Amino acid sequence: MSSSSHIHQSIPLIDVQSWTEPNGFTESARSKVAKQVDQACRNVGFFAIKHHGIPKTTIDAAWSISKAFFDLPLETKLASKTNDEATYPYGYENSECLIEGRRRHQSHDQYEEGCSEDSDENRPDTKETFSLGPPEGSGMPTRRFPAHPSNFEPAMTAYYEAMERLALILMRVFAVALELPAQHFFDSYLDKHWSALRTLNYPAIDGDVDDHAATSFRIRAGEHTDYGALTILRTNGPGLQVQAKSRDGPLQWIDVPVLRDDDVFIINLGDMMQRWTNDEWKSTLHRVIAVKDDNGGSYSQRQSMAYFCNVHGNALVSPLSTCCRDDQPAKYEPILAKDHLMAKHLASMGYKAGLSGNDDSK
Repeated sequence: MSSSSHIHQSIPLIDVQSWTEPNGFTESARSKVAKQVDQACRNVGFFAIKHHGIPKTTIDAAWSISKAFFDLPLETKLASKTNDEATYPYGYENSECLIEGRRRHQSHDQYEEGCSEDSDENRPDTKETFSLGPPEGSGMPTRRFPAHPSNFEPAMTAYYEAMERLALILMRVFAVALELPAQHFFDSYLDKHWSALRTLNYPAIDGDVDDHAATSFRIRAGEHTDYGALTILRTNGPGLQVQAKSRDGPLQWIDVPVLRDDDVFIINLGDMMQRWTNDEWKSTLHRVIAVKDDNGGSYSQRQSMAYFCNVHGNALVSPLSTCCRDDQPAKYEPILAKDHLMAKHLASMGYKAGLSGNDDSK
C-alpha cells in the first residue's frame, strides 16, 4: 500500500508508521514520508496522518472527559476562566474572536476589549474552549485544572503527553524534509516547550433562528492561522475549511472531510514554521463553519481537540539556512518565540501586546 493517499484533492493522507514504529522500516521509507510531508507543507500547509501510534484508550478518555466538562453549567465552567490573559493565557474561554484578532495583529491597532457585536463578521466565535499549558519546568504558570469532572486532570495530562511525543516525531520528519543537518535539529527547541492543548466545543444551534442570526452563527471560528510550529487536530464533525487553490488557480474555501477513524489526525503548520522556513512552507488560513444536520434542521454540535506545538519561549527563531538563497534572502528578523506567541494570542483576545521584540510581517 502506498504511504500516501488523499482525504481531499489538496490534502494528502500520509502513513507515518515508519517514523512512529521505526523497527522494520528502512531509512529510505522514512525519507519518502519526509518528501511527502515537504510537498504538502509547500502546497497547502495541511495534511492528515495515519498510524500515529497514540493508543485509542488515551484518545477516548480525553474526548469523553472534555465533553463532560462542557456539559457542566456555565457558572461552573466560568470558575476556570483566567482573570488575566497576559499572565495566564489558559483555562476556560467563550469570547474569543479569531478573525478580529488576526486583523488587529496585522494592523497593530490599539487595545480594544473583546469583539464587536455590531457586525456578523466580528462577533465572538460561537464556541467555548478549555486550554492547558505546558508542564512544570517550562517557565510558564503552573497548570490550573477544573475541580469537575474529577478525573479531568489525569485524562487530559495523558493526552497532552501523547501529543508531546507525536509532535517531537513530526518535528523530526520536518527536519529531514527541510534537509537540516540532523533529524534531531528541532529537539532542543522543544525542551521546556510552551505547547498548549485546547479542547473545544461548538454547541448545537437551533435552526429556527432569524436570517440575521443564522448568518452570524454560520462562522463558528473566524478565519485565522495558527501561531506556532504545528497543530495536531482531532475532530468529530464537519465544518473545518481550508483556504487553498482550486485546480484553476484561484483561492477558495475547501471542506476538510470528517475523519472519524481513531488512527487519523489532521496536521497543519503555524505562523512560526512559515517564518522559520522563510515562507517556503505555508501557514494556511482556515476557519470553522456551522453545518446543519442531515435533516436540514439544527446546526450540529461539534467537538475537537487541538495540540499547538510551540517551542520554548526563549528560543530565537530565524529563517533556516536551507530555506535562504542568494535569490531568496531571509525575509524576517530573528524573534524570541515568546514575543511572537504572546502577541498573536493577546490579539485574538482583543489586546495589543506591548512586548519586547518585533513580530514584523512579510
